[in-house]
Amino acid sequence: MDFTVPTAGSATLQAPDLAWASGQMVAIGVASAQSAAIQARAALISADIGVWIAAGTNPTASVGAGSLYIGAGVPVTMALQPGWKIANIQASAAGHLAIVPCVYPG
Repeated sequence: MDFTVPTAGSATLQAPDLAWASGQMVAIGVASAQSAAIQARAALISADIGVWIAAGTNPTASVGAGSLYIGAGVPVTMALQPGWKIANIQASAAGHLAIVPCVYPG
């Protein structure tokens, strides 16, 4: 996945790195399941099966409104507040949700 260098007006900002060692794998099932707290301002999220996700301090994912659908194999970069968790629930079958925090070096 290519992260382009972000800008603020005409200023170039430093692009984030993926903190692979801090990554998490969360099982996707019929009940909402939460990740551990993520200490980052963004995370790269992908799943091996269609999944609904929600984020917050104590999120509960649901199928439909109030959650975000992510298709199988389609990575999404999501902005977070440090300490937030990501909850997931299956769309139609069990699977795995991968979460890799994005950190800004320096």
